[in-house]
Amino acid sequence: LYKVTKGADGQWGTPVNMGKSVNTEGNEMFPFADTDNKLYFASNGHAGLGGLDIFQTDLNTLATVENLGFPINSRKDDFGMITDST
Repeated sequence: LYKVTKGADGQWGTPVNMGKSVNTEGNEMFPFADTDNKLYFASNGHAGLGGLDIFQTDLNTLATVENLGFPINSRKDDFGMITDST
């Protein structure tokens, strides 16, 4: 996964790889960022319950990636998560 910043002039910057704490040798996909700067994404490269699982990290630090566990994740493929702050 990559992130990109939109400048005050409305122009998009250069995409930046989110690094090894997020990206693995597996597949990271279906990202969603909420208004609290949390990034949710599916991965089969991080330790999980089976297949693709949903993970969360803080976009400000990208320091730790958390598996959201059961009941969000199952032994099957879990593809994505969208949240609403309300």
